[in-house]
Amino acid sequence: MPEWLLSCHIQMLPRLQAEESLRQVNVLAVASPYAKQYERTRAMGKWRRMASGDRETHGFHLSEMSPAQEQVALAQLGMTIKTVPRPN
Repeated sequence: MPEWLLSCHIQMLPRLQAEESLRQVNVLAVASPYAKQYERTRAMGKWRRMASGDRETHGFHLSEMSPAQEQVALAQLGMTIKTVPRPN
């Protein structure tokens, strides 16, 4: 693993841990007997869309950047994105 990539991961680790903690809070909130049915349905739908990995079909993007902005940012790091068709 390149040192710069490890450095990026180390810098992001607190944020990643915080995101995981928030996910767990959401899971517990949805599992609570006090949660409303529409809250459960909404959360489960969001998690299913995220798990499917098909962002275009579901009209959302996990990053705050647009796909074009992501490509530019990665290109500045020396990485290129190659779009390939989804296997059937």
